[in-house]
Amino acid sequence: MRGKAVGMQFRAIEFHIKRGFLKVGWTDSKASRKRFHRVFRAFGGGLPDEKYYFDELAKRLSLERVTVGPSAMKKIHTVIFEERRRVVTFLNPFIRNQKAISELVSKVEMANLSTLSIYLLRGAPEAVVFEVGEGRLVTLCQNDGSSDMLVKQIFKELKTISKTTQFSGYALDKLLTGKEVVESYLANRTDIITATSGKPKSSFEKWMQAEVKLVTDSYFSNLIIQFKGSADTEEYDCVVALSPEIVCDIEATDYSLVTAEIEQHNESIPFMKQTLKSTLLIRCQQKAARIGAMALIVAKGFPSPAFNDLSRIGRDMGVILVDESSFRSTLEDMLTMATITHTPPRSPTRTPEEFATAVREGRFQM
Repeated sequence: MRGKAVGMQFRAIEFHIKRGFLKVGWTDSKASRKRFHRVFRAFGGGLPDEKYYFDELAKRLSLERVTVGPSAMKKIHTVIFEERRRVVTFLNPFIRNQKAISELVSKVEMANLSTLSIYLLRGAPEAVVFEVGEGRLVTLCQNDGSSDMLVKQIFKELKTISKTTQFSGYALDKLLTGKEVVESYLANRTDIITATSGKPKSSFEKWMQAEVKLVTDSYFSNLIIQFKGSADTEEYDCVVALSPEIVCDIEATDYSLVTAEIEQHNESIPFMKQTLKSTLLIRCQQKAARIGAMALIVAKGFPSPAFNDLSRIGRDMGVILVDESSFRSTLEDMLTMATITHTPPRSPTRTPEEFATAVREGRFQM
């Protein structure tokens, strides 16, 4: 288990653009049509939406798309090998899981020349930036200080971009990060009535939440949710959300406590006996599914035979069971793989004219 000083830091950023022009509305008036065409021409045949904002952000931060350049057309095998090795070298300090790196680098091929939405930031701080949706970013830095610096830098640049687009009516409306991203995710779910925060029930929960904080600040601890159509509430020890598609429910489970709960239940209701599988795995699977999350259980004090059996059964059910020593590294791996998997395709940040000029001048990076 790595020391606290070198843990990877995932940060989620969500930004929304207020479409003021649409509020004005399209009319048949000559002035309205003239304004629309002026805005349309000013932004290269489009409107300054979330995609535009990110493209401008990528240029301002000099983000390097994870891809190969047109030179690969001449020496495809050599270039792809060199590009993959270059990307692997950069990613190794950020992503420990070699399977995750292989998954990412395998996409560096000619077929994906203009589709990857994963970027390398070479500078202060160095980072990997994932565009996981329109107006949604996930950053990966080597420590929380670098993460703080990058988030502030991104916020600053987005606000600057907003000032240049205000005349169009498209202006920056919301900037969210950290716990705000989780709250936004919960608020946008139509099946949730209320979501409130409780208190840790044990020192083990507190330890788990402290470990989560070393990996990301986009989490909500001791979450109590009331769902529509149910009078009961569901309690979650810790919910991490980097985007609507990258959500993880983390439950801290002490063997002595869960076995005591099972014994008490079986004594009071002997005709409905509970087991570790039903109490732990199935319950966690159901809870996670209700909020569209991956399921991760941190186990404490489990005998090796029971732990190994539950871990094997859990994998088949989509529930990951880990012990304390491997918890943080497993969470990092899960978030890394989920972020790579849910990073959708994107078109190049450069226009065809800019790209053609880059090819002529030998600057092949998208």
